Amino acid sequence: MAMMRAIPERLSGLFSDEQAQPLPEKTDGALIEEIEALYRRARDDRRPYERDWQQILAFLKGQQWLEWSRVRSTLWLPPAPPWRVRHVVNLMQPMYRTLFGKLTAQPLRRGRVRPANDTPDARQDAQAQDELLEYLWTQCGSEEEALEVARWALQLGTGIHYVLWDKTRGDALPENPETGQPVVDESGEPVHLGDVDHIAVSPFEFLPEPLVSRVEDMEWCFYVKIRTAAYVQRKFGKKIDEQQVPSDEYAVGNISGDDEPDAPPQSGVLVKAFFRRPCAEYPKGQYIVYAGHEVLYRGEAPYAQDPIPFEVARERMIPGRFWGRSVFADLMPLQRAYNKLLSQAVEIRNSTARPKWHVFKNSLEAGKTISTAPAEIIVTNVVPGVSDGGRPTKIEGGQVPASFFAEAEQIRSQFYEIAGVHDFARGAKSVAGGNTFSGLNLMLEQDDTRMGVLRRDLDRAALKVERMKLHRVKEFYLEQRTISIIGPDKASESKEFYAEKIPEDVDVQMLDSGNLPTSWAARQQYVKELMETEVKPNALLSDRRSAMKLMGLADIEGVNDEYNRDVRQAQRENEKMTLGVQAPDGTMQIVVPEAHDYDNHFVHGQEHDSHRKGEDFEQLVAANPAIGEAFDLHVAQHRAFVAQMMPTAPLSVPSPQEGVAA
Repeated sequence: MAMMRAIPERLSGLFSDEQAQPLPEKTDGALIEEIEALYRRARDDRRPYERDWQQILAFLKGQQWLEWSRVRSTLWLPPAPPWRVRHVVNLMQPMYRTLFGKLTAQPLRRGRVRPANDTPDARQDAQAQDELLEYLWTQCGSEEEALEVARWALQLGTGIHYVLWDKTRGDALPENPETGQPVVDESGEPVHLGDVDHIAVSPFEFLPEPLVSRVEDMEWCFYVKIRTAAYVQRKFGKKIDEQQVPSDEYAVGNISGDDEPDAPPQSGVLVKAFFRRPCAEYPKGQYIVYAGHEVLYRGEAPYAQDPIPFEVARERMIPGRFWGRSVFADLMPLQRAYNKLLSQAVEIRNSTARPKWHVFKNSLEAGKTISTAPAEIIVTNVVPGVSDGGRPTKIEGGQVPASFFAEAEQIRSQFYEIAGVHDFARGAKSVAGGNTFSGLNLMLEQDDTRMGVLRRDLDRAALKVERMKLHRVKEFYLEQRTISIIGPDKASESKEFYAEKIPEDVDVQMLDSGNLPTSWAARQQYVKELMETEVKPNALLSDRRSAMKLMGLADIEGVNDEYNRDVRQAQRENEKMTLGVQAPDGTMQIVVPEAHDYDNHFVHGQEHDSHRKGEDFEQLVAANPAIGEAFDLHVAQHRAFVAQMMPTAPLSVPSPQEGVAA
């Protein structure tokens, strides 16, 4: 009952006035004025980078003749005569798809919790935290958010993660046993337990403190986003009318049309969230949310361990600055030169197909023009004193010089070279000079290596995100939580979790992938050669799951269902023999499960032997030798069945023995 009263008070929301701590004596107006000065400073510091960002987005969409207007601070299309050719061959969009495909060819990696020490309890707690992170990965939609961050990092050079506690997530609180009514907030909405959330933030929505290159060094930052009035009402309980937000204030999509001086404004509520790290003036930090001149929430920093709850991933880190640089910023000049060259070639061809004419004044009838229509009859007036009576003379157009095509090919080659991708459409030669399979593999590996810079930074950011998730859980999971884990055979398993078992300095590490090739084709070839030459074939073939994972086939729907079913059956037997069952007299007895003829004896033997190799098992057997005896008897049954399948004389199958004294 005490827990029922404590939960609504603690989870009443990060934005609830009753939870807000009083800040130094400042009115809302004075507070907004102080923070707006920091906002304008951060906005001015970010503004120079927005030029490249908007141009890159426009180029990726095919709007490659737009130019930046210093006066309007936006992209616009300069006027041109109607005959001017603005040809676009978009090399950047397929290059983006290629680079993003290489970046995400393998599943996004997640960290694993490292045990605080080498004791069985610490390892068990670390495993439970791993399972919690797996649950949060699904609940938060972290895969989609991580991919979104990767897109921003690849396109604009910078992507940002935001890990927060959302009071509206999770299950609704059960009925109050005193009243029998659901627990509701002031507006009558059900109160939820709340849960962790993970959001991808674009560079247009994040304003860091100037002169700072790392999140860890920031004293403050802004998260700015256009919201609907309904969102503001639901989150903050305040009604604010939607208004048109100038494009200069919210720069996402700030791309003008042909004749528009400015991008059309968006309609909504521009919500600004200000985060300040604890300092001398604000010992508990600050978290201020406001829209216009209205303060939506004011209080202390909401997260003790992460007062700045963001993490950044960059394609290329420029020393001394926060914002990364995208390779597309280097490709834009080449793309523009390529389009200009092809446009000039088209204009030359147009001058031949639709040539200019030299016509004497009044030699043609009024309003008459010469077209390119076949069999056209041209009626002219004789011009006295001019040879041929002033007949119109065609001005022949020229031919497209061969140097145009050579230059276009050179620009295209430079485009691929700067992007770090080999253009296999034109053929590729190996180091030895031939079009060999090994040479192509080497070039693929070189391409993947160049993508390693961004991939490593995404991995680093992913580790920080997983740690921040555990920090939120430790701070806000006030009660035991039941989480559902999806096993390898797609079966759901419910487990209990306690936040107090998370250490303050929880350590999440990325598992090293070793020396395996990064491309799937090269990896499959490597595993095949390994199975045939480097090790005994049975060493990998006996572990079908490991071989298929190495070859990239582990995620094919339905392939591993039967195999995983056998694995889980063997794991249940491990648990039964390790923990035992309760006898009628209340004592715990170790049970020896019976092996059946329909069991996959090879898989069972492998799972039982793997379990017996662990340090935990050695400690259990030292404390209770009956556990080791139970495993020996059960594994002997499987071996006897295997022996019966061999062409040699069958061995007797020992009967299962139950009731071995614990």
